[in-house]
Amino acid sequence: MSLHSIEEVIGFLMFVSPDADDAPGYYQIWRFMIDHRRQGQGHGRAALALALAEIRARPDARSIEICYKPSNANAKQFYASMGFVEKGLDADGHDMLAVINLA
Repeated sequence: MSLHSIEEVIGFLMFVSPDADDAPGYYQIWRFMIDHRRQGQGHGRAALALALAEIRARPDARSIEICYKPSNANAKQFYASMGFVEKGLDADGHDMLAVINLA
């Protein structure tokens, strides 16, 4: 009997650190997606928790920002449960900005 490991990509998360044009310590999560067939199974929560821990461990970290469609009630509830607080719509008025302040 042999056991086989199957690796499957079920999501994607990308965050960016401040560059020379940004104030230091202000991190942004630009992309965060979990395959709709795998949502509700804890994968997104685990992935986001790892990313937040990685950012918090950086000595300059002051805040973490994410955005989502204001009509997405699931995203609003999920991000709030992870500590994000809505701060209003982006400059284009399309996406809700939410932030975790660390400093």
